[in-house]
Parts: sequence; structure tokens; C-alpha cells
Amino acid sequence: MDFDWIENNVLLHALNEGERLLLGEVFDIVEFEVGDNLITQGHNEKDIFIIREGMAAITYSYRDMETQVGFAESGAIVGEMSFFRGQPASATVRAMGPIRAYKFSRQAYCKLLVVNPEVLMNLLAYIQFQTAQALERSNHQLASMLVEKKSK
Repeated sequence: MDFDWIENNVLLHALNEGERLLLGEVFDIVEFEVGDNLITQGHNEKDIFIIREGMAAITYSYRDMETQVGFAESGAIVGEMSFFRGQPASATVRAMGPIRAYKFSRQAYCKLLVVNPEVLMNLLAYIQFQTAQALERSNHQLASMLVEKKSK
């Protein structure tokens, strides 16, 4: 596990040895190949993924048509909406090439809540920041499309 990357990009503070051991227990390192789904729309996903390396396409299916609505690359969080809402995934996240990610499960969440809530709070702050950035990008895309449509 690349603790330096997690410290510098996710938690934004140095980890002590105990915190490193704990994160080594709660994060699983997973790999995906091109075409593999990290998240599948309509499925009850129970994990959050932090993409460490690689890129994924985010697609949305509506009326039997799949449309790409975004990308997720190094540092992106995927699966958080289904994880926190307890509802089926609203989009599919598919690997565009090899991906290496950190998987964070509900069990890991509960363990951090009990053992080290401060690390969990830092992780949640990162998830909120990434989610806000994704929403901002979506708003910009939607506004651009609406302006283009009005100008025609």
C-alpha cells in the first residue's frame, strides 16, 4: 500500500505507525482490467473505491441507451452514493485500462468508526470534497449543454 500517496492525496496528514497498520487492515488493494466494472448501475454496491492508478468511464443507462457522463481517474472516489444511500448504484464505472484501487467496505467503515474516528473523519472529508468536485463538473456540463441548446 502506498501510504505516502494516501497521506499526501487523501488524508492530508502524516500517519503514525498504528494508523498505517489500521489502514492496511481496512483498505483492500484491488485491480481491474479494461472493460471490468468497478460499479454496476442498478446493483446494490457495498464498497467505495479510491482510484490509485488508471482511468474509468462513468456511464448512465436510460431507455436501453448507455451514455458516458464522465471519467474517474487517480484520486477519484466511486461507489460513495450507493454506499451511503443504501440504494442501487446510479451509474456504471468501467475500467478504460488497468486500474489499481483501494476498496473500502462497510465493515471497514465500522471498524474505523470504533478504532480511529479521526482517520475516518479525514477520509469522509476527502469523500465529500471529491463528491462536491464531481457535482460541480456535472453542473458545468449541464449548463454548457443547456446554453448550447438555447443558442440554436
